[in-house]
Amino acid sequence: MSIVMTKQEAREFMVKYHMINTKNNLKGIDGIVHVFNRIQSIQYDPLNVVGTNSELVLQSRIDDFKKEMLESALYEERLLIDGWDKQMCIFQSKDYPQMTSIRKYRGDQEISSLKKFLKVDIMPYTGQVMEIIKDQGPIFSKDINIGDSIEHYWGNTKISKITLDYLFHIGKIGIHHKKNTMKAYDLIERLIHHHDQENDFDDEQSFSEYYLYRRIKSMGLVSNKNGVHFSSSHINQKKARTTYLKRLLEKNLITEIEIEGLKDKYYIVND
Repeated sequence: MSIVMTKQEAREFMVKYHMINTKNNLKGIDGIVHVFNRIQSIQYDPLNVVGTNSELVLQSRIDDFKKEMLESALYEERLLIDGWDKQMCIFQSKDYPQMTSIRKYRGDQEISSLKKFLKVDIMPYTGQVMEIIKDQGPIFSKDINIGDSIEHYWGNTKISKITLDYLFHIGKIGIHHKKNTMKAYDLIERLIHHHDQENDFDDEQSFSEYYLYRRIKSMGLVSNKNGVHFSSSHINQKKARTTYLKRLLEKNLITEIEIEGLKDKYYIVND
């Protein structure tokens, strides 16, 4: 059964849900964890005019936020991790095992793109790069020089840099720390101890249901229209999402919302 909202009620719901202009009294690392429990992930963007995207998202919600808090949560306490969600994001380390399918999808995409656009096979280099990281990690990309430099339409790229990106996307390595935008890599097992923990899914369908639920939770109130928020082959097709939405409704994990004056159905999590 649907819940009916006015447009104003929907606006107020979204403002409150996203903790904007509300008195949540969020502070410190606990405040950061609270925000991630709600919105799941924050998309990475290297642009920094008055702060990075992740810093601005947290600064607008946490009373005493300083960027050093985010760095601590990422690279000291390891409560958060850099990784692939709908795009390159920051999310909670505890969710890392759940994202195995996303890492596999990203790895397959990476290999396909490299062969198609750069005509390069990086697989012969992966073992060598892993050995260097095992012996010398944490290590910056600039300090690994293997293979040729490849020229393409957006600049020059080292084989070792491409290989690092691939190993990161499939979860063999992670970011130990950053120096400005430069990333120091290390083996993932040195960064989070539960990296190889089994996830909760019996099959790809059960993962897709979880992943769609996660995306709804991150946005608060969402329709079934296509968009970048539904990136990933698991949920980027409306027909498949319709099936998963029906199952989530049957499991009472989400609620259908009707907004007066709008024809689309919307969804919120029952959290």
